[in-house]
Amino acid sequence: MAKYGKVIYGYGVIKNGNDPNIAYPIISAEKDYPCQLMGLSLAGGDASEYVAFYVVPPGKPAGLTIDGRKNSVCVAGNNSPPLAGGATGADPGTNSAPSAILGGRDSPQHIIIPAGYQLMFAGVTASNVANWNAQAIGQSIIG
Repeated sequence: MAKYGKVIYGYGVIKNGNDPNIAYPIISAEKDYPCQLMGLSLAGGDASEYVAFYVVPPGKPAGLTIDGRKNSVCVAGNNSPPLAGGATGADPGTNSAPSAILGGRDSPQHIIIPAGYQLMFAGVTASNVANWNAQAIGQSIIG
C-alpha cells in the first residue's frame, strides 16, 4: 500500500488566441517523489476546440523546444512527450461548474506523474478563441 505525503495543487491556463501544440503546465510532481493525481477538471474552449494532456520530463526535453512563453513547451512532431489522456472536446464545463476529467465518482483512472515531471496541456486545434482552464490536485507518493 502506498504512503502519501504532500498534497499538491495546480492550475493552468491556455489564453485565447494561443497557437496549437504549445503546452502549459498544470501541476508538477516534487523533485524526489512521484505524484498521483486525485482530481483533474477542465473548463473553457469553444465549439470544435480540443486540448490534450501531456506528461513532460524536467528541464528541456530532447526534441522539444521551449516556446519563449512562461514555462511553455512545443509538443508538435514526432518527439512530443507521451499523452496523459486523449484529446478532450470543446466546452466541457464552465469555471463555476468545470467538467471532471479525473476524480469523478465513476472515474477509475489513475495518473501517476513521475518525480520531477509535470502534467501539461495544449490546444490541438487551430488558435483557440476561448480560454481553457485546468485545475488539479495530487499527492506525493513517498513510499
